[in-house]
Amino acid sequence: MDEWNHLLIISRGNHVEHWLNGGKVLQYERGSTAFRNAVALSKFKNIPNLASGRTVISFLQEHESKVSFRNIKIRVLPDNRFGCPDEQDGNFSP
Repeated sequence: MDEWNHLLIISRGNHVEHWLNGGKVLQYERGSTAFRNAVALSKFKNIPNLASGRTVISFLQEHESKVSFRNIKIRVLPDNRFGCPDEQDGNFSP
């Protein structure tokens, strides 16, 4: 493996954003109709309460190929940190 991707997931309340290599690739509201419909069509549909948006679960998965993970961090950010991740280092701009 000679290249790593940088993934950042930001969750504030029910609003969730997924950033890949400095660009936002997905956003959704946990518990919304669209979210519940997406869960119902997914391989995760049998996980209790997942579609409600009240259960927060992180999955690390692969799609039939070799995968490696490194430097995984989960942290609670202070409520006063708003803004978008900086494209260079993934930190939040004020």
